[in-house]
Amino acid sequence: MPRRTPKSLFEHCHGSRTRLALAEDAPSRNRFSLPRPARGGEQRTHRKGVLNPDRLEEGKFICVIPRLRYAPYYRVRNVPRASADDIRDAINNRTTGQDHAKLREMIASCVNNTGNKVMACAEMTYQVELAKEVLVDPLPAEIRKNVVWRDTYWLPDEAASIYSKAAAEFRGDGI
Repeated sequence: MPRRTPKSLFEHCHGSRTRLALAEDAPSRNRFSLPRPARGGEQRTHRKGVLNPDRLEEGKFICVIPRLRYAPYYRVRNVPRASADDIRDAINNRTTGQDHAKLREMIASCVNNTGNKVMACAEMTYQVELAKEVLVDPLPAEIRKNVVWRDTYWLPDEAASIYSKAAAEFRGDGI
């Protein structure tokens, strides 16, 4: 079962069964069932103080990860573009703004209602700059001061360590 916070805006459920069970208990809460692949591994690097440079306190921040509808694998893998990439890029260009507006709204709500921090980070290399462009930069200054942008890509062990210290993680999958 997820941690229960009486006044929480959102509850992060690891699986759909948990979400459904909680829906019977308190149907008015917003719930998210998101994949958490990095949390399950045994490869965590628990380095002391890893959060301090980013002004983050354990349990008092969330991680937000942007996502395009179609990952630009030609950029990730540094290979020539295929003809289908033009179509995928056109869809991404048309939908990126509206998709990430929802995540920005959630970020602002979290900051305004809890005062906690937000880390904008990536799970794929293309998402590093995307996080800044579509999540961080468009935010109002009063919200942006509580947002930390992870400006480098990280390996799974460091990501798992940070995610394990976050109150929740949100991805742009399926927006």
